[in-house]
Amino acid sequence: MRRLLALLLFLAVPLGAQEAPDIIRGQVLGPDSLPREGVRITVVSLLNQATRSTSSDRNGRYTVVFPGGGGDYLVTFQLIGLTPVQRQVKRVAAGD
Repeated sequence: MRRLLALLLFLAVPLGAQEAPDIIRGQVLGPDSLPREGVRITVVSLLNQATRSTSSDRNGRYTVVFPGGGGDYLVTFQLIGLTPVQRQVKRVAAGD
């Protein structure tokens, strides 16, 4: 089967004295390297099993925010007719 290609960008955005949320954002591309709208993105925190979901927009872009962070996530991309793809992402260091 054809597979989705997912570009991930993982950012930690500081919010003063509060613990910074983790922000996972990226773009989903199809096997033809074109952006894919409507891809279901599910992110699971490996720290506490909290789950957040969203769908890609018409440009294939998505953003998922985890308040309080955690830093280690499993991201699943699903679209009917294509093989689901999973990627693990980790926060390396807090960014500005």
